[in-house]
Amino acid sequence: MTLYDVIDLFLYAAMIFDLGWKTFKMNRIKKKMPKWKRYYSFSNTKKILYIAIVTANVVYVAYRLYCMVALNIYTFNAAAVVLPVALYYVILDYTIGGIYFNRKSVYYKQNLINFGEIIRSFRDHEEGYYEYTITFKEKDSGERELSIRIKDEEKAYPLLMSIPFEELDR
Repeated sequence: MTLYDVIDLFLYAAMIFDLGWKTFKMNRIKKKMPKWKRYYSFSNTKKILYIAIVTANVVYVAYRLYCMVALNIYTFNAAAVVLPVALYYVILDYTIGGIYFNRKSVYYKQNLINFGEIIRSFRDHEEGYYEYTITFKEKDSGERELSIRIKDEEKAYPLLMSIPFEELDR
C-alpha cells in the first residue's frame, strides 16, 4: 500500500486539519467583534446540492473502507478525488461562510472593516440585491475597495441597517 492508494482518504484528513485551522482563525476574528451576528443566504437549490454532496461522500467513504478492510482492495477511481474537494467547500461555506457584522464592523471575504476606517461607502439597489462599494483604510497598504452584494430579504435587514452608506444618485 502506497500513499497513492489512499490519497483520497489522505485528502479527507488534510481537509479536517485545514478546516480546524480556518475555524481557529475565524474564532480569533469573532473575539474582536463583540456581539457579532452572521448573515448567510441559503437557497433551497444550494441546500439540496449540499445534502447530495455530503451523502455522496458518506457513501463513498463507507464503500472505500469496506473495500480496504473486508476485501483488501486498495485501488480506487481517480475521479473520486473530486469528492473530498467538493465536501471541503461545502463544509467551509456552511460553517464559516457568510458575512459577520456588529454595530461597529463587518467581516467579509477575509476583510475586517471597522466602520471608523471607512473613507467612502455607497449603496446601490438593483434587481433584488443591495450592492455596497466600500473604500476603507488599511493599516499598512493605504486604501482598498471592496464590493459586498446582499440579497434584499428580511433576514438581511439587520446587516443592511448596520453598514453606513451614501445612496447613489440615479
